[in-house]
Amino acid sequence: MNKEIKKFDIAVLGAGPGGYSLALLLVKNNKKVVLFERQDLGGTCVNEGCIPTKTLIKSARVFEEVKRSSQFGVHTHKVHFNFFEIQARRKKNKEKLNNAILNGLTNAGVEVVFGEATILDQNNARVNEEDYTFDKLVLSSGSSSRKINIEGQELVENEGRLLYSTDLLNINKAPKKLVIIGAGPISLEFAYLFSALGSEVSIVESREFLGNFDTKLQSNVKEYLQQRNIKIYENSKVVKFTDANTVLIENEEQMTLGFCRVLIAVGRVANTESFKNLNLELNPNQSVKVDHRNKTSLENVYAIGDVTGSMMLSSIAYKQGDIVAKDILEFENEETLDVSTTP
Repeated sequence: MNKEIKKFDIAVLGAGPGGYSLALLLVKNNKKVVLFERQDLGGTCVNEGCIPTKTLIKSARVFEEVKRSSQFGVHTHKVHFNFFEIQARRKKNKEKLNNAILNGLTNAGVEVVFGEATILDQNNARVNEEDYTFDKLVLSSGSSSRKINIEGQELVENEGRLLYSTDLLNINKAPKKLVIIGAGPISLEFAYLFSALGSEVSIVESREFLGNFDTKLQSNVKEYLQQRNIKIYENSKVVKFTDANTVLIENEEQMTLGFCRVLIAVGRVANTESFKNLNLELNPNQSVKVDHRNKTSLENVYAIGDVTGSMMLSSIAYKQGDIVAKDILEFENEETLDVSTTP
């Protein structure tokens, strides 16, 4: 007996900021919408990025403030932190937002399907051995940490000491020595967090430190981090891991840095594996190419958020979702998104 195929007006792949907000917009305008999510609602921002790191940083700031409390006439005894409780608070905040998003979606009438989706073609998908068909598809599958290969890397991986941002977010104790490869926002947040908790932190950047930013900002951030005893090695090449806890770097000279953990934070790449059957036109960085309406090379398929290779910010994903909603709902809309005006 053939299984019944579930039919929808629009399928949204990925429940990050752009995906879930778009699903809400569409269902409130009388569209039948299914939202596929392989893990947790809210995307990178809620689960692995902005919200979790800011939650951890809040704990680190409070810890530092309490340590300085005697400056204000408030005396404490044996100030310490409990990393397990700090992590529990992060998880609680994440789960609170996951549940709030789920309640909002289900109450509005969006069908939320958890599981790894495979897009069979531009009108059909399979999730958990169930088949779904739809008129239009919106890809909002997000991004993941860029992987790189360094000589000797297997030595560190075998010991469980080489981490990407999601791995580091879930560790159970602060490392004594942390080396971070890359100097973007992810790197700097973790550098502050663990330095505040007593870790010895080094940042290795292949280019000028914060080279894409205003020179005053570069110098101020660099000075602030160095005052925290965070070592910064810019214009430095990571040559190889000489053993499971030492990395060799090269700038004007060669030197070795010891570590308990090493974080690789060298950017993010679009998640495209689940819809490779579509054979969409891609950008040079392997993200999905879209036009001013966020349409892909297939007429009924759109893409929004990190998977488009645009600025990887929630605000961009929200706005791209808004543009797609107006196009699907056939609004008279000549609005375009100029990412160069985004702070």
